[in-house]
Amino acid sequence: MRRDNHITSEGRGRTQVGPRPFVLVFGAAIAVAVIGCRREVKTSEAGPFVVTVAGRCGFVDRDGRTVIAARFDDAGPFYEGVAAVRVGSRWGFVDKTGRYIIEPRFDGAWFFCDGLAGVELDGKCGYIDRSGRVIVEPRYDDLWKFSEGLAVVKENGRWGFIDRTGRLVVPAVYDNAWSFSQGLAQVMVDGKWGFIDKDGAIAIAPQFDEAWPFSEGLALVQLGDRQCFIDKSGRVAGNLEFDEAWSFSESLAPVRVGGRWGFVDHTGSFALEPRFDDAASFTEGLALVKVGDKWGYADNTGRVVITPRFDGGWPFSEGLAPVSLGNRWGYINRSGTLVWEGVGHLYFF
Repeated sequence: MRRDNHITSEGRGRTQVGPRPFVLVFGAAIAVAVIGCRREVKTSEAGPFVVTVAGRCGFVDRDGRTVIAARFDDAGPFYEGVAAVRVGSRWGFVDKTGRYIIEPRFDGAWFFCDGLAGVELDGKCGYIDRSGRVIVEPRYDDLWKFSEGLAVVKENGRWGFIDRTGRLVVPAVYDNAWSFSQGLAQVMVDGKWGFIDKDGAIAIAPQFDEAWPFSEGLALVQLGDRQCFIDKSGRVAGNLEFDEAWSFSESLAPVRVGGRWGFVDHTGSFALEPRFDDAASFTEGLALVKVGDKWGYADNTGRVVITPRFDGGWPFSEGLAPVSLGNRWGYINRSGTLVWEGVGHLYFF
């Protein structure tokens, strides 16, 4: 049940979905994960950054220079120094020089996190290490990344959690589940979301229509048509109830009151008064903000530092942010300069 932080002028890409493989490319359209190993809004590590050229995938550095030629049929972003790539119908992994560290032999692949990556073979999912050795045999219907020593897996239509040896430590009894964050994980029971601890004990009873991971000690939840932040006891924290919101990042959370977006601190006080048409969480000191029908970036004083001129945008990661304009997409740096541009549409799931 992952929150997408791809934003376009047509609407907010915030549908919650189950944790399926993240690396899929359709022609010039790239789909990559927005959830990294330790923070919800992380999109990649310090490059290289995936691009498409004439329908093939390669990688550029943060200056836009090609560092791995576009020779793959599909590719995902680098995590832990490794990227998943597809040649024909098979997935493998390359290092930052483009050298295969694991030859393509899998039907599907996730990114590496905590030293393990999910892979799919013959419709079943398991985990491998960086040598390609199978650590958890492919026997699950679905899975997601390891986080805080545990990974969420799906078996016989139900979700549970395994440790790095493959031992089921939280039984697969939940309708849906998400990764652990700050010691708690969201689980769904009879259509309602709550939180469990690492022993599988209910920490916050299932009662919410939607729930997002804990970040900076608070979790965003939805009850009816309102969203609020709760602490780890399940109590609404301070004056933190809004029409719509995003999770806390860099001590601020974007919230909507009426028709305008601003940013609040942990007490619920506005650090940046609502004046934007839309907004998303801060990363690397900058946040996506919408003025009219275009997207730009503001700093934590509320000053717009990259003029809103894009149809879509994504968070900054290691100094670059993907943006779209018409039928073109590219990467901008912190000054708003395009360092690489290509044809097609970039999608983050």
